[in-house]
Amino acid sequence: MRVWFPIALVVVFLLFLPAFVIFALDLLGMAGPVNVWLESRLGIGHNRPLPVWAAMVLFFIPFLIVLLYFLKLRRKPALVPSTFLWKKSVEDLHVNRLMQFLRKNILLILQLLVMIFLIYVVLAPRIHGVQGGGRNYILIIDNSASMSAKDISGQKTRLEWAKAEAIKEIEASSENDTGMVIVFSSTAEIRQSYTSNRSLLKKAVEDIQPTNHPTRFEEALSLAESLANPQRSTENEAVAPPNAEVGKERVYSALEGLQAEVHLYSDGRFPDVPDQSLRNLNLNFHSPLDASKADSAEAYSNNVGIVKLDAIRDETDPTKVMVFARVMNFRTQAVNNARVELDVTIAGEPLPQARIRSLDLPAREIIPPVPDADDPEIKAGRDRAGEQTVQFELTNIDVNADVTMHARLISTQQTEGGGRQIWKDAFSQDDEAWLVLGIVRRAKVALVSLGLPLLRELFKSKAMTTLADVTFFDPSDLENLNDFKNPAQEGKFDLVIFDRVCPQKEEDLPRANCFFIGCVPPRIDPLQTEKVQYPRIVGYTTSHPVMRGTTGWLDIGVGDSLKFLNLPPRTPRLVEGERDHVLLFTLARQSFTDLVCAFPIMTDANNWNTRWPLRPMFVLFMRNLVIELGNVRDAVTEESTPPSGIKRLSAESSIKTGRVILPDQKVITIERNHTADFPFSQTSQLGIYVATLGKETQKFAVNLFDPEESNITPRSSIRIGSTEIQAGPTRKQSRELWRWILVAGLLFLLVEWWIYNRRVVV
Repeated sequence: MRVWFPIALVVVFLLFLPAFVIFALDLLGMAGPVNVWLESRLGIGHNRPLPVWAAMVLFFIPFLIVLLYFLKLRRKPALVPSTFLWKKSVEDLHVNRLMQFLRKNILLILQLLVMIFLIYVVLAPRIHGVQGGGRNYILIIDNSASMSAKDISGQKTRLEWAKAEAIKEIEASSENDTGMVIVFSSTAEIRQSYTSNRSLLKKAVEDIQPTNHPTRFEEALSLAESLANPQRSTENEAVAPPNAEVGKERVYSALEGLQAEVHLYSDGRFPDVPDQSLRNLNLNFHSPLDASKADSAEAYSNNVGIVKLDAIRDETDPTKVMVFARVMNFRTQAVNNARVELDVTIAGEPLPQARIRSLDLPAREIIPPVPDADDPEIKAGRDRAGEQTVQFELTNIDVNADVTMHARLISTQQTEGGGRQIWKDAFSQDDEAWLVLGIVRRAKVALVSLGLPLLRELFKSKAMTTLADVTFFDPSDLENLNDFKNPAQEGKFDLVIFDRVCPQKEEDLPRANCFFIGCVPPRIDPLQTEKVQYPRIVGYTTSHPVMRGTTGWLDIGVGDSLKFLNLPPRTPRLVEGERDHVLLFTLARQSFTDLVCAFPIMTDANNWNTRWPLRPMFVLFMRNLVIELGNVRDAVTEESTPPSGIKRLSAESSIKTGRVILPDQKVITIERNHTADFPFSQTSQLGIYVATLGKETQKFAVNLFDPEESNITPRSSIRIGSTEIQAGPTRKQSRELWRWILVAGLLFLLVEWWIYNRRVVV
């Protein structure tokens, strides 16, 4: 009996140790891996519902209880016999000194046990038995641009609301239920595959971040549908006999779909999906319309946005630029005296004064459909946002100046310092827009010819000199190291045109796009060609960039031509003759494109071989050739890139790496991967991107410019196939009793400690 107290302390410590370790790992953010390990090894799991600060308070309470037993007790003066005082003084030397050995005290053991039980209550341990009869549920969460609208009570975004509702669904599931998390915007992604581990599911939901991407639901639905409706049965494949007779195959084990309950958390700002069916999916659509006490969708349409920003140069004065900003009002009330501010920066230096234009925006016009109406427009209904366009005029803007523009909606109110306030509405992503004026980049072209005056005169014309710098070479210059060969191998040219003469070896080809006229490229065996006279053209395509806008190919007439035998599979054929005779085609070579014309324009005797140069479309074809294969940039503005879109950055072929500075000033290194340009896809942020490729700097803007995303009014229903699904109520917050048990336990400890202190006072 004398050793009961140390044994009890050891038992209490052993009981506390698992909770201590699990609690510590939870606070370090390792709840998911811990649950996986516990479930795989011991068949148990846990779920900590407390926030971090409350968990830390509970975590340190047992240590505080033990510390209180070390502290010296307060004594009140009292008259007592001297022998009693002497006895108590001796006890104080053994009992109330800091960091001494604890006295035997049943209260300490009881208090620690109560706290340990409370900690285990908060950890909510559960035993995982054999799963059977549990449901499968899929949480599909929309994190597109419109889900960043702040119109939920408490100034929460729609995405925050969706995550909170999804977590409610996870907490309401049982240990036999298995869940999955899918997130979607312009694309879809499985964030957590099927699992019964609620900690992993909650973490997957909590880690979802907002994006500026448009909304497309097809891929997310396909992911969920593919898991619920498999295309092949593994059991059927296992029992089916091998080498079944063709046409007499049958199903031995039927496909069994996986019934799943799908919860879609979205504002529904995506097109209907008419070509898919739900089959084994029980889809529940949850819309923010149910997230507050608003009576109608109009309460969620508080948005005015810039949906277009563009510029044109004056035809008579290229230094004058007209900038246009298109603004749309998605509210059901008119907006008076809205303002658009335009900041202009030239070569990194802002112009001293911002330009401001005011405009009045009509209210959004909503006419519900009338199915029985005779007028098609009334029958279909109307939902039209109010819109206006404002115009800014800039002067003295050089054609090749580095100009960026920033337009934004501003409030009519001013701040205390005299500055202007940014426009305030529920959706801020379309309150700003950026624009980069295009810098003209001329192509570097080399023409190697046996002597074709027509091409020389064409490239000397004013129309071509504005697009390209052309260097003329004779066939004898092909081996000239300083003038042609070395510069060509170093990628100094964008486009090289070979007229009836070209290098004999593929390694001698320039690092540039090439156009071969009436000669065999070195990568094709000359023995795989034959000469044909007067081939008849039977077809052509205008989908290729160099063929855009060209017509009349059937009438150009060709004298002598080469017929290329055994062309590589899937070779793009631009102009075709009869009997599989290809007269114009392209070949891919590393990151370059080679265009091959099977017939010469002139024969070696300087006689015309075709009427092609006499047609107006010949000039258009050569212009397309220089623009597309010469990497020309001649637009007034750089085309705006949508969020998550791919921006193709052109550079000399000798440039292998570059870097891009994002709007948040983060620097990303990019590499050329056997392509003619640098495809850059990390365009999630809105704003100006600065790309440095060699000595050249390119800028481009990423803008939302999507009226469907700016129209943030949530939909009350969506249509999947022929099924219309109405937005339903979200799950109510469950009431958990463990909180009251925890509070009661803490109160019990406090009362018990107070009674104990009252009892020992002398």
